[in-house]
Amino acid sequence: MCHKFLAALKLQETPPDEKPLLHNEPHEKYVIDSIFNPEEFYRELSISKQDLIDYSTLELYGWLLLGLKPIYDLAIFDSTNKDQSSAEKERLKQLKWFSQERKGFIFIEQILLQTLCYYKIELWSSVPDKPEFIIRPELTNDEYVQFQGMAFQSEDWLDAIQFAGRFTLNGKEFSVVPNLSDTSIPFYINNCKWRYNTAVLFGDKEVSSGKLTTYEQTVFLIFPNYIPLLQSKEFINRLDCFLNEFLPVQLSPKLIYLSQIELETFVPLFVQWHNLLRWNPVTDENSDYRKKVVSEFYEQLQKIADYV
Repeated sequence: MCHKFLAALKLQETPPDEKPLLHNEPHEKYVIDSIFNPEEFYRELSISKQDLIDYSTLELYGWLLLGLKPIYDLAIFDSTNKDQSSAEKERLKQLKWFSQERKGFIFIEQILLQTLCYYKIELWSSVPDKPEFIIRPELTNDEYVQFQGMAFQSEDWLDAIQFAGRFTLNGKEFSVVPNLSDTSIPFYINNCKWRYNTAVLFGDKEVSSGKLTTYEQTVFLIFPNYIPLLQSKEFINRLDCFLNEFLPVQLSPKLIYLSQIELETFVPLFVQWHNLLRWNPVTDENSDYRKKVVSEFYEQLQKIADYV
């Protein structure tokens, strides 16, 4: 339904202007001669084939079953009819973005953080007085998975790469060089005569522990905090029932409301991170940009995770 779901949709930081602003009460378009028109109502709420590609099932269910479209339509209508100060224009832009680009809320699976992180590996023998080594450059997630497979498969492979001072994964060469650093990093002990320590890097930020790790089965549901209906007791109860019914049991939800100012910072970083997951394969040419985006996004996500 949603586990490790990588959306196909390439997000924009600002919503498209193809949909006209609402100048009448949102419900009026469903009424003809004072009679409610259910066909028009259901047509507006319908899910397209492209939506099934671009969003997880949970996001689409939430859009429909939580009644998010009418809530956002009303909020957009109210914002449209206020004096258009710069702050109100930014709020209107955010409302349209949530409605048109995200089906009402930002949905982030924490385990997907590992997809774009890097791994720093220290390697040493359990034999006394053997020098300690470090692998350069850092490994991507896919490369780290391959490294683990090779390390668990054969002790001789670890002997060989230490003796040769280099190894290759998928055509990319890595060096095994003496580690002159005095800093210690979190360690993982392999069940053989070799041991290797692993540190997770989000961009240039090294992560050892804390709330935001790459293996927690947590999902974030992020809403704007300036729509009263989204924080009402009725909506929260409905959301709880929805998550109990549709969220896989191994995942723990965290509900977060962000202010307009916080969203001005968070949304562009989320868009860049989201698009990197799907649209920017790892290359040497884009590694600096990738590290910058991942580092800044992780920092912001860690900050809002402290709200819960």
